[in-house]
Amino acid sequence: TERLAKQVIESFKAELADDTQAQIGAAQFERLELLVEDAASAAVHDAAERVEALVRELRSSTNSPQLEL
Repeated sequence: TERLAKQVIESFKAELADDTQAQIGAAQFERLELLVEDAASAAVHDAAERVEALVRELRSSTNSPQLEL
């Protein structure tokens, strides 16, 4: 997620004029990068939890006897 955050910030900076980048400053870009990294990590964690829940659900449904009509 760190690499993704760096890519997002670099893409964002490329959209800004040089004087705008200078006004924002390196410290704010670093803070923004940390925020993006935290958000990406949270999204990955959430997705992993959903996949785990789905796996548990699928396992429990395959372990239960099924009535065939």
